[in-house]
Amino acid sequence: CVSERQGLKLSDEGYTAGLLHYLGKTLLDRADSSKYEKVALLMANDVSDVQAEKAVYGCDHVEVGRAATERWGFPEVLLAGMEYQDEPAPDDRFKLVKALVRASDRIAKLAVEGNSGQEMDLERFGCWSPHYLGIHDDETLTRVIGDATEAIASAASFAF
Repeated sequence: CVSERQGLKLSDEGYTAGLLHYLGKTLLDRADSSKYEKVALLMANDVSDVQAEKAVYGCDHVEVGRAATERWGFPEVLLAGMEYQDEPAPDDRFKLVKALVRASDRIAKLAVEGNSGQEMDLERFGCWSPHYLGIHDDETLTRVIGDATEAIASAASFAF
């Protein structure tokens, strides 16, 4: 949705990377669900997911997801999409996929938290990705979030 809205030609890669970006969370939970309960408790106390996972497991979901997809022979673009947390270097050839995954992750969290209906400005959005996606003003960001939230709501209406 974000990719199409911004006229980027990464819809398939961005969508697939977005589906995979939390794979490491699932793998960590499956490895030891009692430990992931500890992660959830830390997160409930305003510790980031990455920090909580590192404190409990000694690694985080990004590292685990990347390692799994690499081992399974996934394409390089999808491996790169797993590394969506930190801003990529300007010469990173996968920076758009990383930005799509990061922005989509942030928009999904806003939708779940119920903040998606509010006007959003770039500063409050709280991540580096809009710049890479050609979102340079608050009005465009608000429209992109609104479109994505509608798509999320539409998909949720097809729930089993």
